[in-house]
Amino acid sequence: MTDADRPGFAVAMLRLTAVFGGQLDDIQVEEYFRALHEYGEDEVQAAVSEANKRLTFRPKPAELIEFIQERRQAVARAAERERQARRILEAAPPTEAELAANKAMIRQLLDSLDKRFHGRRDAEPTERGDNDSRGGSRAIQQDETAPIRPVNGPAAAERLEEARRQALGRFAEHWGVTPEDLRGHGKRGPGDRGAPHGDGPGRRREER
Repeated sequence: MTDADRPGFAVAMLRLTAVFGGQLDDIQVEEYFRALHEYGEDEVQAAVSEANKRLTFRPKPAELIEFIQERRQAVARAAERERQARRILEAAPPTEAELAANKAMIRQLLDSLDKRFHGRRDAEPTERGDNDSRGGSRAIQQDETAPIRPVNGPAAAERLEEARRQALGRFAEHWGVTPEDLRGHGKRGPGDRGAPHGDGPGRRREER
């Protein structure tokens, strides 16, 4: 500020006294002016506005300077964001060669992921059930040359549960009963379908 800005500076000091009370004599006003003279009048007015909003006591010159520095930093950050946005908007679009190179890189990455995925699936054991024309029995076919790799986690638990359900289904289809039916009633064989072990054909022959 210069001497030409003293009237506006006096108004800023009157704003402080109007909010915080008390009076500033000429010596105090002069000391405020000397402490703040290197800043613009508009910056001082903005600092007084911040002090009136955020403080409960009349600010010292150092506190007004802190508000001025905060405002300058905020203005600098906004200007930098504006420059970056302008630089992005003014940047030249990619050339055909750059687009082709980017597409080739993406295609190569996708091919690599596809090979890794299919390689892992080919290395896992396979299980297939086929119904024959006579009894509906199922045979488990497995490629013995494929390496067996340990599988952990939720996927392994789901595969084990599916294998257990398939085994129970084949057992019930072949024997006519489920393992739950055999609990507490002894074992049943192919010739004793539907009858407990204690009431089979051998028991009837002994009674005769």
